[in-house]
Amino acid sequence: QGGTLRVTHNSSYNLELSDTGGNGSINANGDSASLKFGATVALGSTARELMHLDGITGNVGIGTSTPAYKTSIKQEGDFNGSQVLLDLSLRDTVGGSYNAGTGAGISFSSSHWSQSTTEKIMGSIYGANSDGGSGANGYLSFRTRASDTVTEKMRIDQNGSIGMGANSSSYRLRVKADATVQNGIYLSAGTGNSNHSLYVEDTDGTAEFFAVRGDGQIRLNASGVSAGGVLIGSSAFTSSTRVKLFEINPSCIALKSGTSATTLQYHQEFH
Repeated sequence: QGGTLRVTHNSSYNLELSDTGGNGSINANGDSASLKFGATVALGSTARELMHLDGITGNVGIGTSTPAYKTSIKQEGDFNGSQVLLDLSLRDTVGGSYNAGTGAGISFSSSHWSQSTTEKIMGSIYGANSDGGSGANGYLSFRTRASDTVTEKMRIDQNGSIGMGANSSSYRLRVKADATVQNGIYLSAGTGNSNHSLYVEDTDGTAEFFAVRGDGQIRLNASGVSAGGVLIGSSAFTSSTRVKLFEINPSCIALKSGTSATTLQYHQEFH
């Protein structure tokens, strides 16, 4: 039916455990009282504090007795690399396979007393399964609120490819405009020829294909096997047969019409 258990010290209780009508509570009593939760690593050893609930701020600390935020998690030790400190898991117990799009997430909400009594989600991040079936490939989904609806705005897939405005991409980065944001990408860089607002190179990082520098210079195919060459309407350099519509290379400018032989070539030596 309910009751109260109090742990007293010097005729005043410090800890109270109570149950009233099925509503249980644990209360610390005292000036700036906090609740500490601990455990021992061996029978008879001194308990060590594992979690701390600050009586003034209401902050909760896991692994720390001085939580600076509503929830602070701290782990100490000799580490070499990153450590997972918080794991969110969603376990599907129905059916015999994964459901694509199923996963755990975290949301960020706010409210205002004069507008709504309920919290409204302003953004969220989900880690979900992308395949379904027996596969277990995952993606990260970033969602924000617009027009009172929370929808996905960016996704990082299992290969590390990023889609913005598109939830799938065969490129490392895909940016898709829509009715809300009709512009694509805006790039800027510091002034100077060592800065770049855009730089494209080969996978080895040894050949510069395209660069827009901070001093305003645009460099095209500056290094590599076909350095200095520009193709328009063709997929490969074949200087001997000129099978391209337009080419600029270090030795000539060549124009071609359709599949016919080259109709115009301009050669120039530069000294």
